[in-house]
Amino acid sequence: MAQPQALLVGSGDLEDKWLETLAIGPQDFCLGVDKGARRLLEAGLPLDLALGDFDSVTAEEKAWICSEAKEVVDLPAMKDATDLEEALDYLIKMNWQGTIRCLGFLGGRLDHTLSVVWLGYLDRYRDLLEDLTFEDPYNSLGFLLPGDHQVDRQSDKKYLSFIGLGPVADLTLNQVVYTLDKYQMTTPRAFISNEFLPDASTMTLSFSSGRLLVIQSRDAWR
Repeated sequence: MAQPQALLVGSGDLEDKWLETLAIGPQDFCLGVDKGARRLLEAGLPLDLALGDFDSVTAEEKAWICSEAKEVVDLPAMKDATDLEEALDYLIKMNWQGTIRCLGFLGGRLDHTLSVVWLGYLDRYRDLLEDLTFEDPYNSLGFLLPGDHQVDRQSDKKYLSFIGLGPVADLTLNQVVYTLDKYQMTTPRAFISNEFLPDASTMTLSFSSGRLLVIQSRDAWR
């Protein structure tokens, strides 16, 4: 049985038709962050929670969101956390058990994208990190903590990149074009444009300390 999925939809780059193809089950939880709430409604998907300061929607759109959402959390425009962080904090408070798939949080403003990467440094999200993924049409981004891991190949992606969020000890990469054996990453490094072996559907990696960002991607122009 598939794990429950929290689907978070934001205001960033996103092909709205993509949302219409998503399969949402009764155990899943759909959370619209700011304009993402409108996007969920337009795609005909449930809106379990609308959260944000709603500075990217009109008054009419806000009224529609409020009439359709099961719950609305209005946030002040001036606050010490991003809307995304507030959404993740909400999931922590509800003791969410399952994966967290985030669409519409990459691309656009560089500071928004970097704020996603910087989640990997925040200890309050440590227990969520390995269940958390961010996607746009060209990239899929996830976090890994120390241990042994298997990464499954995404058929529409070509490249596989490993980015250290600080020092990483004993990094080993197997079943990829460019392998590593207990590499000691003493400063943050980005090993980009690696690839799965031609006939491989998975690869394995391990490391003993640190935090790692793993990205599968394809070129936008292909």
